Amino acid sequence: MDDILDQHPWFNAVCISFKRKTGRELQYDELDSTNKLEFAQLVLNSASCNGLKDFGDMLLGSDERGDDDDE
Repeated sequence: MDDILDQHPWFNAVCISFKRKTGRELQYDELDSTNKLEFAQLVLNSASCNGLKDFGDMLLGSDERGDDDDE
């Protein structure tokens, strides 16, 4: 993992996000054996899924946040 962090400093944010979600440190063996798409969704907090849902809500005029302010 140290080599990855040395070559890609941004990977530290991935490790931090993983620890927040799982409560444990990311190990290379787990990273290597995990489905990459599922891993990305975990550490990105399902960003693409949430983004698509938010975009769909925006298109349909739905606003689940309760904000009625026009921007």
